[in-house]
Amino acid sequence: MVDVLDSGSQRPLLPRWVWLLGAGVAAAVLIVIAVTRNGSHHKVAVAPTLSSSPTPSSSPALSPSPTPSSSPAPSSALGSPIIPPPIGAVGTLATTPGSPWPSASGACGDVVDVPLRTLTSHYGKVTGTVLVGGGLLETIRLDQPTAAVVSSQSTGPGMRYAILASRPGVAYAETYPCDPSSTVSAGGFFYTVDATGTRRLNVTGDELVGGAHRAWVVRFPPEVPTNSQATSGVILTPLDGGATITLEPNAYLFADTTAGLVVGFADPSNGAAPAPFELVDATTGRLVRTLDSVHPFAAQGHDLIEGGQTCNTLQTNTVTCSLERLDLLTGRATGTYRLPGGRTPVSNAVFSPDGRMIAFQLTAAANDPRFATDFPASGLAILHLDTGRLVIVPNLEFAPKTSVGLTFDTTGSSLLALVDDGDHGELLIWQEGMPSPALVVTVPGPFAAPPALLLIQQ
Repeated sequence: MVDVLDSGSQRPLLPRWVWLLGAGVAAAVLIVIAVTRNGSHHKVAVAPTLSSSPTPSSSPALSPSPTPSSSPAPSSALGSPIIPPPIGAVGTLATTPGSPWPSASGACGDVVDVPLRTLTSHYGKVTGTVLVGGGLLETIRLDQPTAAVVSSQSTGPGMRYAILASRPGVAYAETYPCDPSSTVSAGGFFYTVDATGTRRLNVTGDELVGGAHRAWVVRFPPEVPTNSQATSGVILTPLDGGATITLEPNAYLFADTTAGLVVGFADPSNGAAPAPFELVDATTGRLVRTLDSVHPFAAQGHDLIEGGQTCNTLQTNTVTCSLERLDLLTGRATGTYRLPGGRTPVSNAVFSPDGRMIAFQLTAAANDPRFATDFPASGLAILHLDTGRLVIVPNLEFAPKTSVGLTFDTTGSSLLALVDDGDHGELLIWQEGMPSPALVVTVPGPFAAPPALLLIQQ
């Protein structure tokens, strides 16, 4: 069997009708995690990326504070921009201002903007095994980086393993079609994954969410005409055979944590508004605690990380996005982290296994002048929750509206990123002190967005 580490990293998307939206102009940064309810809800629109990355030593320390009002001001800058010479699949890059971002053909007939990176050839010890999803399911041992196919059967034409999730000791996978009308379900099919391969489950639904207690299949009620009331709620079906839980029609399961289920209630008419949240007992479905309205960012253990309103609106170099850490057991704030001016997260975060760090995509403060883009590019950032120290991975840049699969290794000392290069992907690794990421292994593609990556242990 596959032992799964609950790293909190595999809930990549909000429900299809949940939008975290901010309008933008040339120098503005917005965060958009958009999932439409027309069936193709795994196409993530994430605006901005980071066009330049400082070295780790130039990143300022952001000390957490017990209350938002006492949060320290960040440094005025993150150092001088570094524009790395891209190598690998990118090849020689035109330097004429306003050039198109380098791209390649991807899954489902889409065009993929490929990442820009300078790769180093050496990295330190890394432990654990990851599961990678795309046209096939593959496992990669990190200490002996070779890819082994878990599922010898392809998903079939127009299908991709789009979400990987887990409950303790068991991994699951979900496929999604390029053409949602080609299957009975608006989503896809669900599988149990172990060392012997995959086994399809007799369950239907729209989303797969893993967590501390169980893995859940989420089924949303049918769409209803504008101004009409839904006649059924959101149904959560645990894949271990436990009792189902029914939520309100406008609810969505954000995360399964050791404290309980983190459930949000969205306003479909204004998805950019903060959502009221509740903590729900994972066994009975009963309300445990009502939380303030938040923009959820990550949840694991008894921690909920959320972004303030400035993280979802126009940004300038003098405006800061602040993340807040809440204790799900008490509902109280335990830390506030002000990010550098003009930079904002454009992905959900993943926790390290010990819960002391989170990693996420963070935008640059301005557009990359080399390319004709509406929004800034993004890179990868690691935030140390106990100290507030922010570290940015150098020499790695993602085009606006692109996303990456993220997880830590079993020790939390290595950040792993699965990037999409069209017909293949690259599993990259970065450890603090490295001048740039290193290549672990090349993985066959194409992938769904974001590329599916899950830490397991065999």
